[in-house]
Amino acid sequence: MRYKLLTSILIIFILSCSNSVNHKDVYCFLSGTDYSKKERIYFINNENLKLASSGYNLKQTSWSDFTEANISNGEKFIIKKEEISLLKNKKGFNQCNVTYLAENESFILYRYNSTFNSRYLGRVEMKYYCDMKSLHDGQSGVIADGETINDSLSIFRTSAKNPFPLTTRKGINQYLEPGDAVESWIKLRATKLPSELIWVQNFKNDLNTSIFYNKTNISINDTIHFKSFNTFLSPEHILNKNDQFLNYIWNIKNSSIDIQNFQTMVLNPYSGTSRWKNRIKSSFVWTPGNQNKLWQKSEVEIGENRFFHTIKSGKTGMHYSTLLSRELIQKNDSLNIEFDIKGSDLIEADLVIEITDIDNERSLKYNKKVNLSSQWKKHSVNFSLTNSKNTDRLLIYFKNSSKGTIKVSKLQGAVISKIITCN
Repeated sequence: MRYKLLTSILIIFILSCSNSVNHKDVYCFLSGTDYSKKERIYFINNENLKLASSGYNLKQTSWSDFTEANISNGEKFIIKKEEISLLKNKKGFNQCNVTYLAENESFILYRYNSTFNSRYLGRVEMKYYCDMKSLHDGQSGVIADGETINDSLSIFRTSAKNPFPLTTRKGINQYLEPGDAVESWIKLRATKLPSELIWVQNFKNDLNTSIFYNKTNISINDTIHFKSFNTFLSPEHILNKNDQFLNYIWNIKNSSIDIQNFQTMVLNPYSGTSRWKNRIKSSFVWTPGNQNKLWQKSEVEIGENRFFHTIKSGKTGMHYSTLLSRELIQKNDSLNIEFDIKGSDLIEADLVIEITDIDNERSLKYNKKVNLSSQWKKHSVNFSLTNSKNTDRLLIYFKNSSKGTIKVSKLQGAVISKIITCN
């Protein structure tokens, strides 16, 4: 009798310590967030769970059924913390497909993101997309003067008489945050030679005043084959949600032009692995071809299938300076820096981080030694932000005290935090 009693107690103890999920666990987790109980949230798990009593609109999906085809941009999903490796190894997924929203000791809540393979940034989060279909679906804000000459290939021929035959006017500023980028692509073919045009991207406010203007002169020398062109910009100005983005063609030669592709994306350039387990409060990315006054000594070179910057012996490079964060710094926040680097074997480089208050009365300096090899190697380092404020000035640079040269690529950083609910 005593043996049976001990056995029963042991079974109850084992069951109470199991990793099995019930509706109370999920309710506790989600109730600590401000998400609506009506909003559909996927729960990714291979167990046969009864989650209807959770009070939330949960849809359980197995890991095998959880694919990009079965979830839409912006939808939310929950995974068990212990199964994050399944998400990281999921075919077609990477850190840019997720935005961390909250966690507790058992779960992580994410938002799913569509991605785009940018010429300058690689694969990153795509916050907005507009393409040639807008010319045919009657969307407001699209002016297209011409005709479709090939439906199957979506080839649109512009009118020769209209100097502005194709214009899109979109309120994309609702998607744009400081540091975001707008990348546009167009595929063109001339109908007669010579053929020239100006491609313009223009932000205007509600008074129709231009606040950001970018133009690209294009010469087209082929009437048979299409050629792709692209623009990449990251507006430094603070944009209002009522501002409009104009993307248009200025036909300066008054000749018809064939267009096969005309797309615009709003991109979040930050692709650091911190996205898996942290909220990104503020971020920066070294973007080839789009340097601004925040960057110094960071000229771009191209080779080895990547963009990089070379720092010679005895020099410094890749200087970046800005305010530390757009949001208040909390006690446990940290600064994460990621980069690729290479040089000669057995030499070192220094990554220098300086954080100084606006009155220069408090200064924090980190000096991280980085061992180099002749092959590109990725590094990720974390720095505590204890006693730092979001208004502090951040300075980052590399120092080369060796006798050889070093190359730095894919430098990016973020102020990261946690959102813990119902632990």
